[in-house]
Amino acid sequence: SLQDFLHIFEFTQEHRCDLVCLKTEIDTTSPFSNLVVRILMVFAEFEREMTADRIKRGAYERSKRGLAYGGFEPLGYKRDPEHKGRLLIDDEEAKIVRDIFKTYKEKRSLLEALKVLMKRYDNPRVKKLSRNGIYGILTKKVYIGIREITATDGTAEEVPGVWKPIVTKDTFSNIQNILTRNGPGPRSSRFDYFFSGLIRCAKCG
Repeated sequence: SLQDFLHIFEFTQEHRCDLVCLKTEIDTTSPFSNLVVRILMVFAEFEREMTADRIKRGAYERSKRGLAYGGFEPLGYKRDPEHKGRLLIDDEEAKIVRDIFKTYKEKRSLLEALKVLMKRYDNPRVKKLSRNGIYGILTKKVYIGIREITATDGTAEEVPGVWKPIVTKDTFSNIQNILTRNGPGPRSSRFDYFFSGLIRCAKCG
C-alpha cells in the first residue's frame, strides 16, 4: 500500500532514518531515490490489487462450478481424495447431522437439542458444538446439496454443489419454518455483561 509506505517513510524521516534495501531498488537517501521509490510503490500497489482481483474472480468461478468450501469440511462430509473440491458423505457423521435436525424438530429449542445430543454422542466434533453450532448446521444449505456463494458485486447466489445432500429439502424447509417462528437465532455477544444469558426478553426471547 502506497499510503502505508508513506506513513512508514514519514515516521523514519522524523527520526532521521533512511531506508535502503539491498535486493530491490529501494533507497530513501536522496530526493531522486525517493521519487523512484514512490513510483515503484505505485506499481507494487497496482500489482497487489490486480493479484487480489484475479484471486477473487478465480474463487468466484470455482464457486460457480459448485466446488466445496476451503478450510474444514462440514460435519457429515469428508474430502474426496481423488477429486479436489468435492465432498463425500461420512456415513457416521451424516447420521449425527440427520439426528440434529430430528432432535431440534422434536425439542423446538436449540439448547434442549444440544443437551440431548451431548448425552447421546461421544463424537469429538459433537462435543465442541454450541447453540450457535447447532443453529449453523440447521441453516446451512450445504446439507441439501446447495453451494452458497457471494458474487463479485456482493450479491448472494446459490448453485448446485458437487456433493450429495444429507437431508431432504422438505426437512430443511420445515426446520427453517420452526426457527423463524422461534425468533432470531443465537448471536455471539460482543461484550460479557453481568446478566448475559440469564435475563431474556419475554416478547422475543
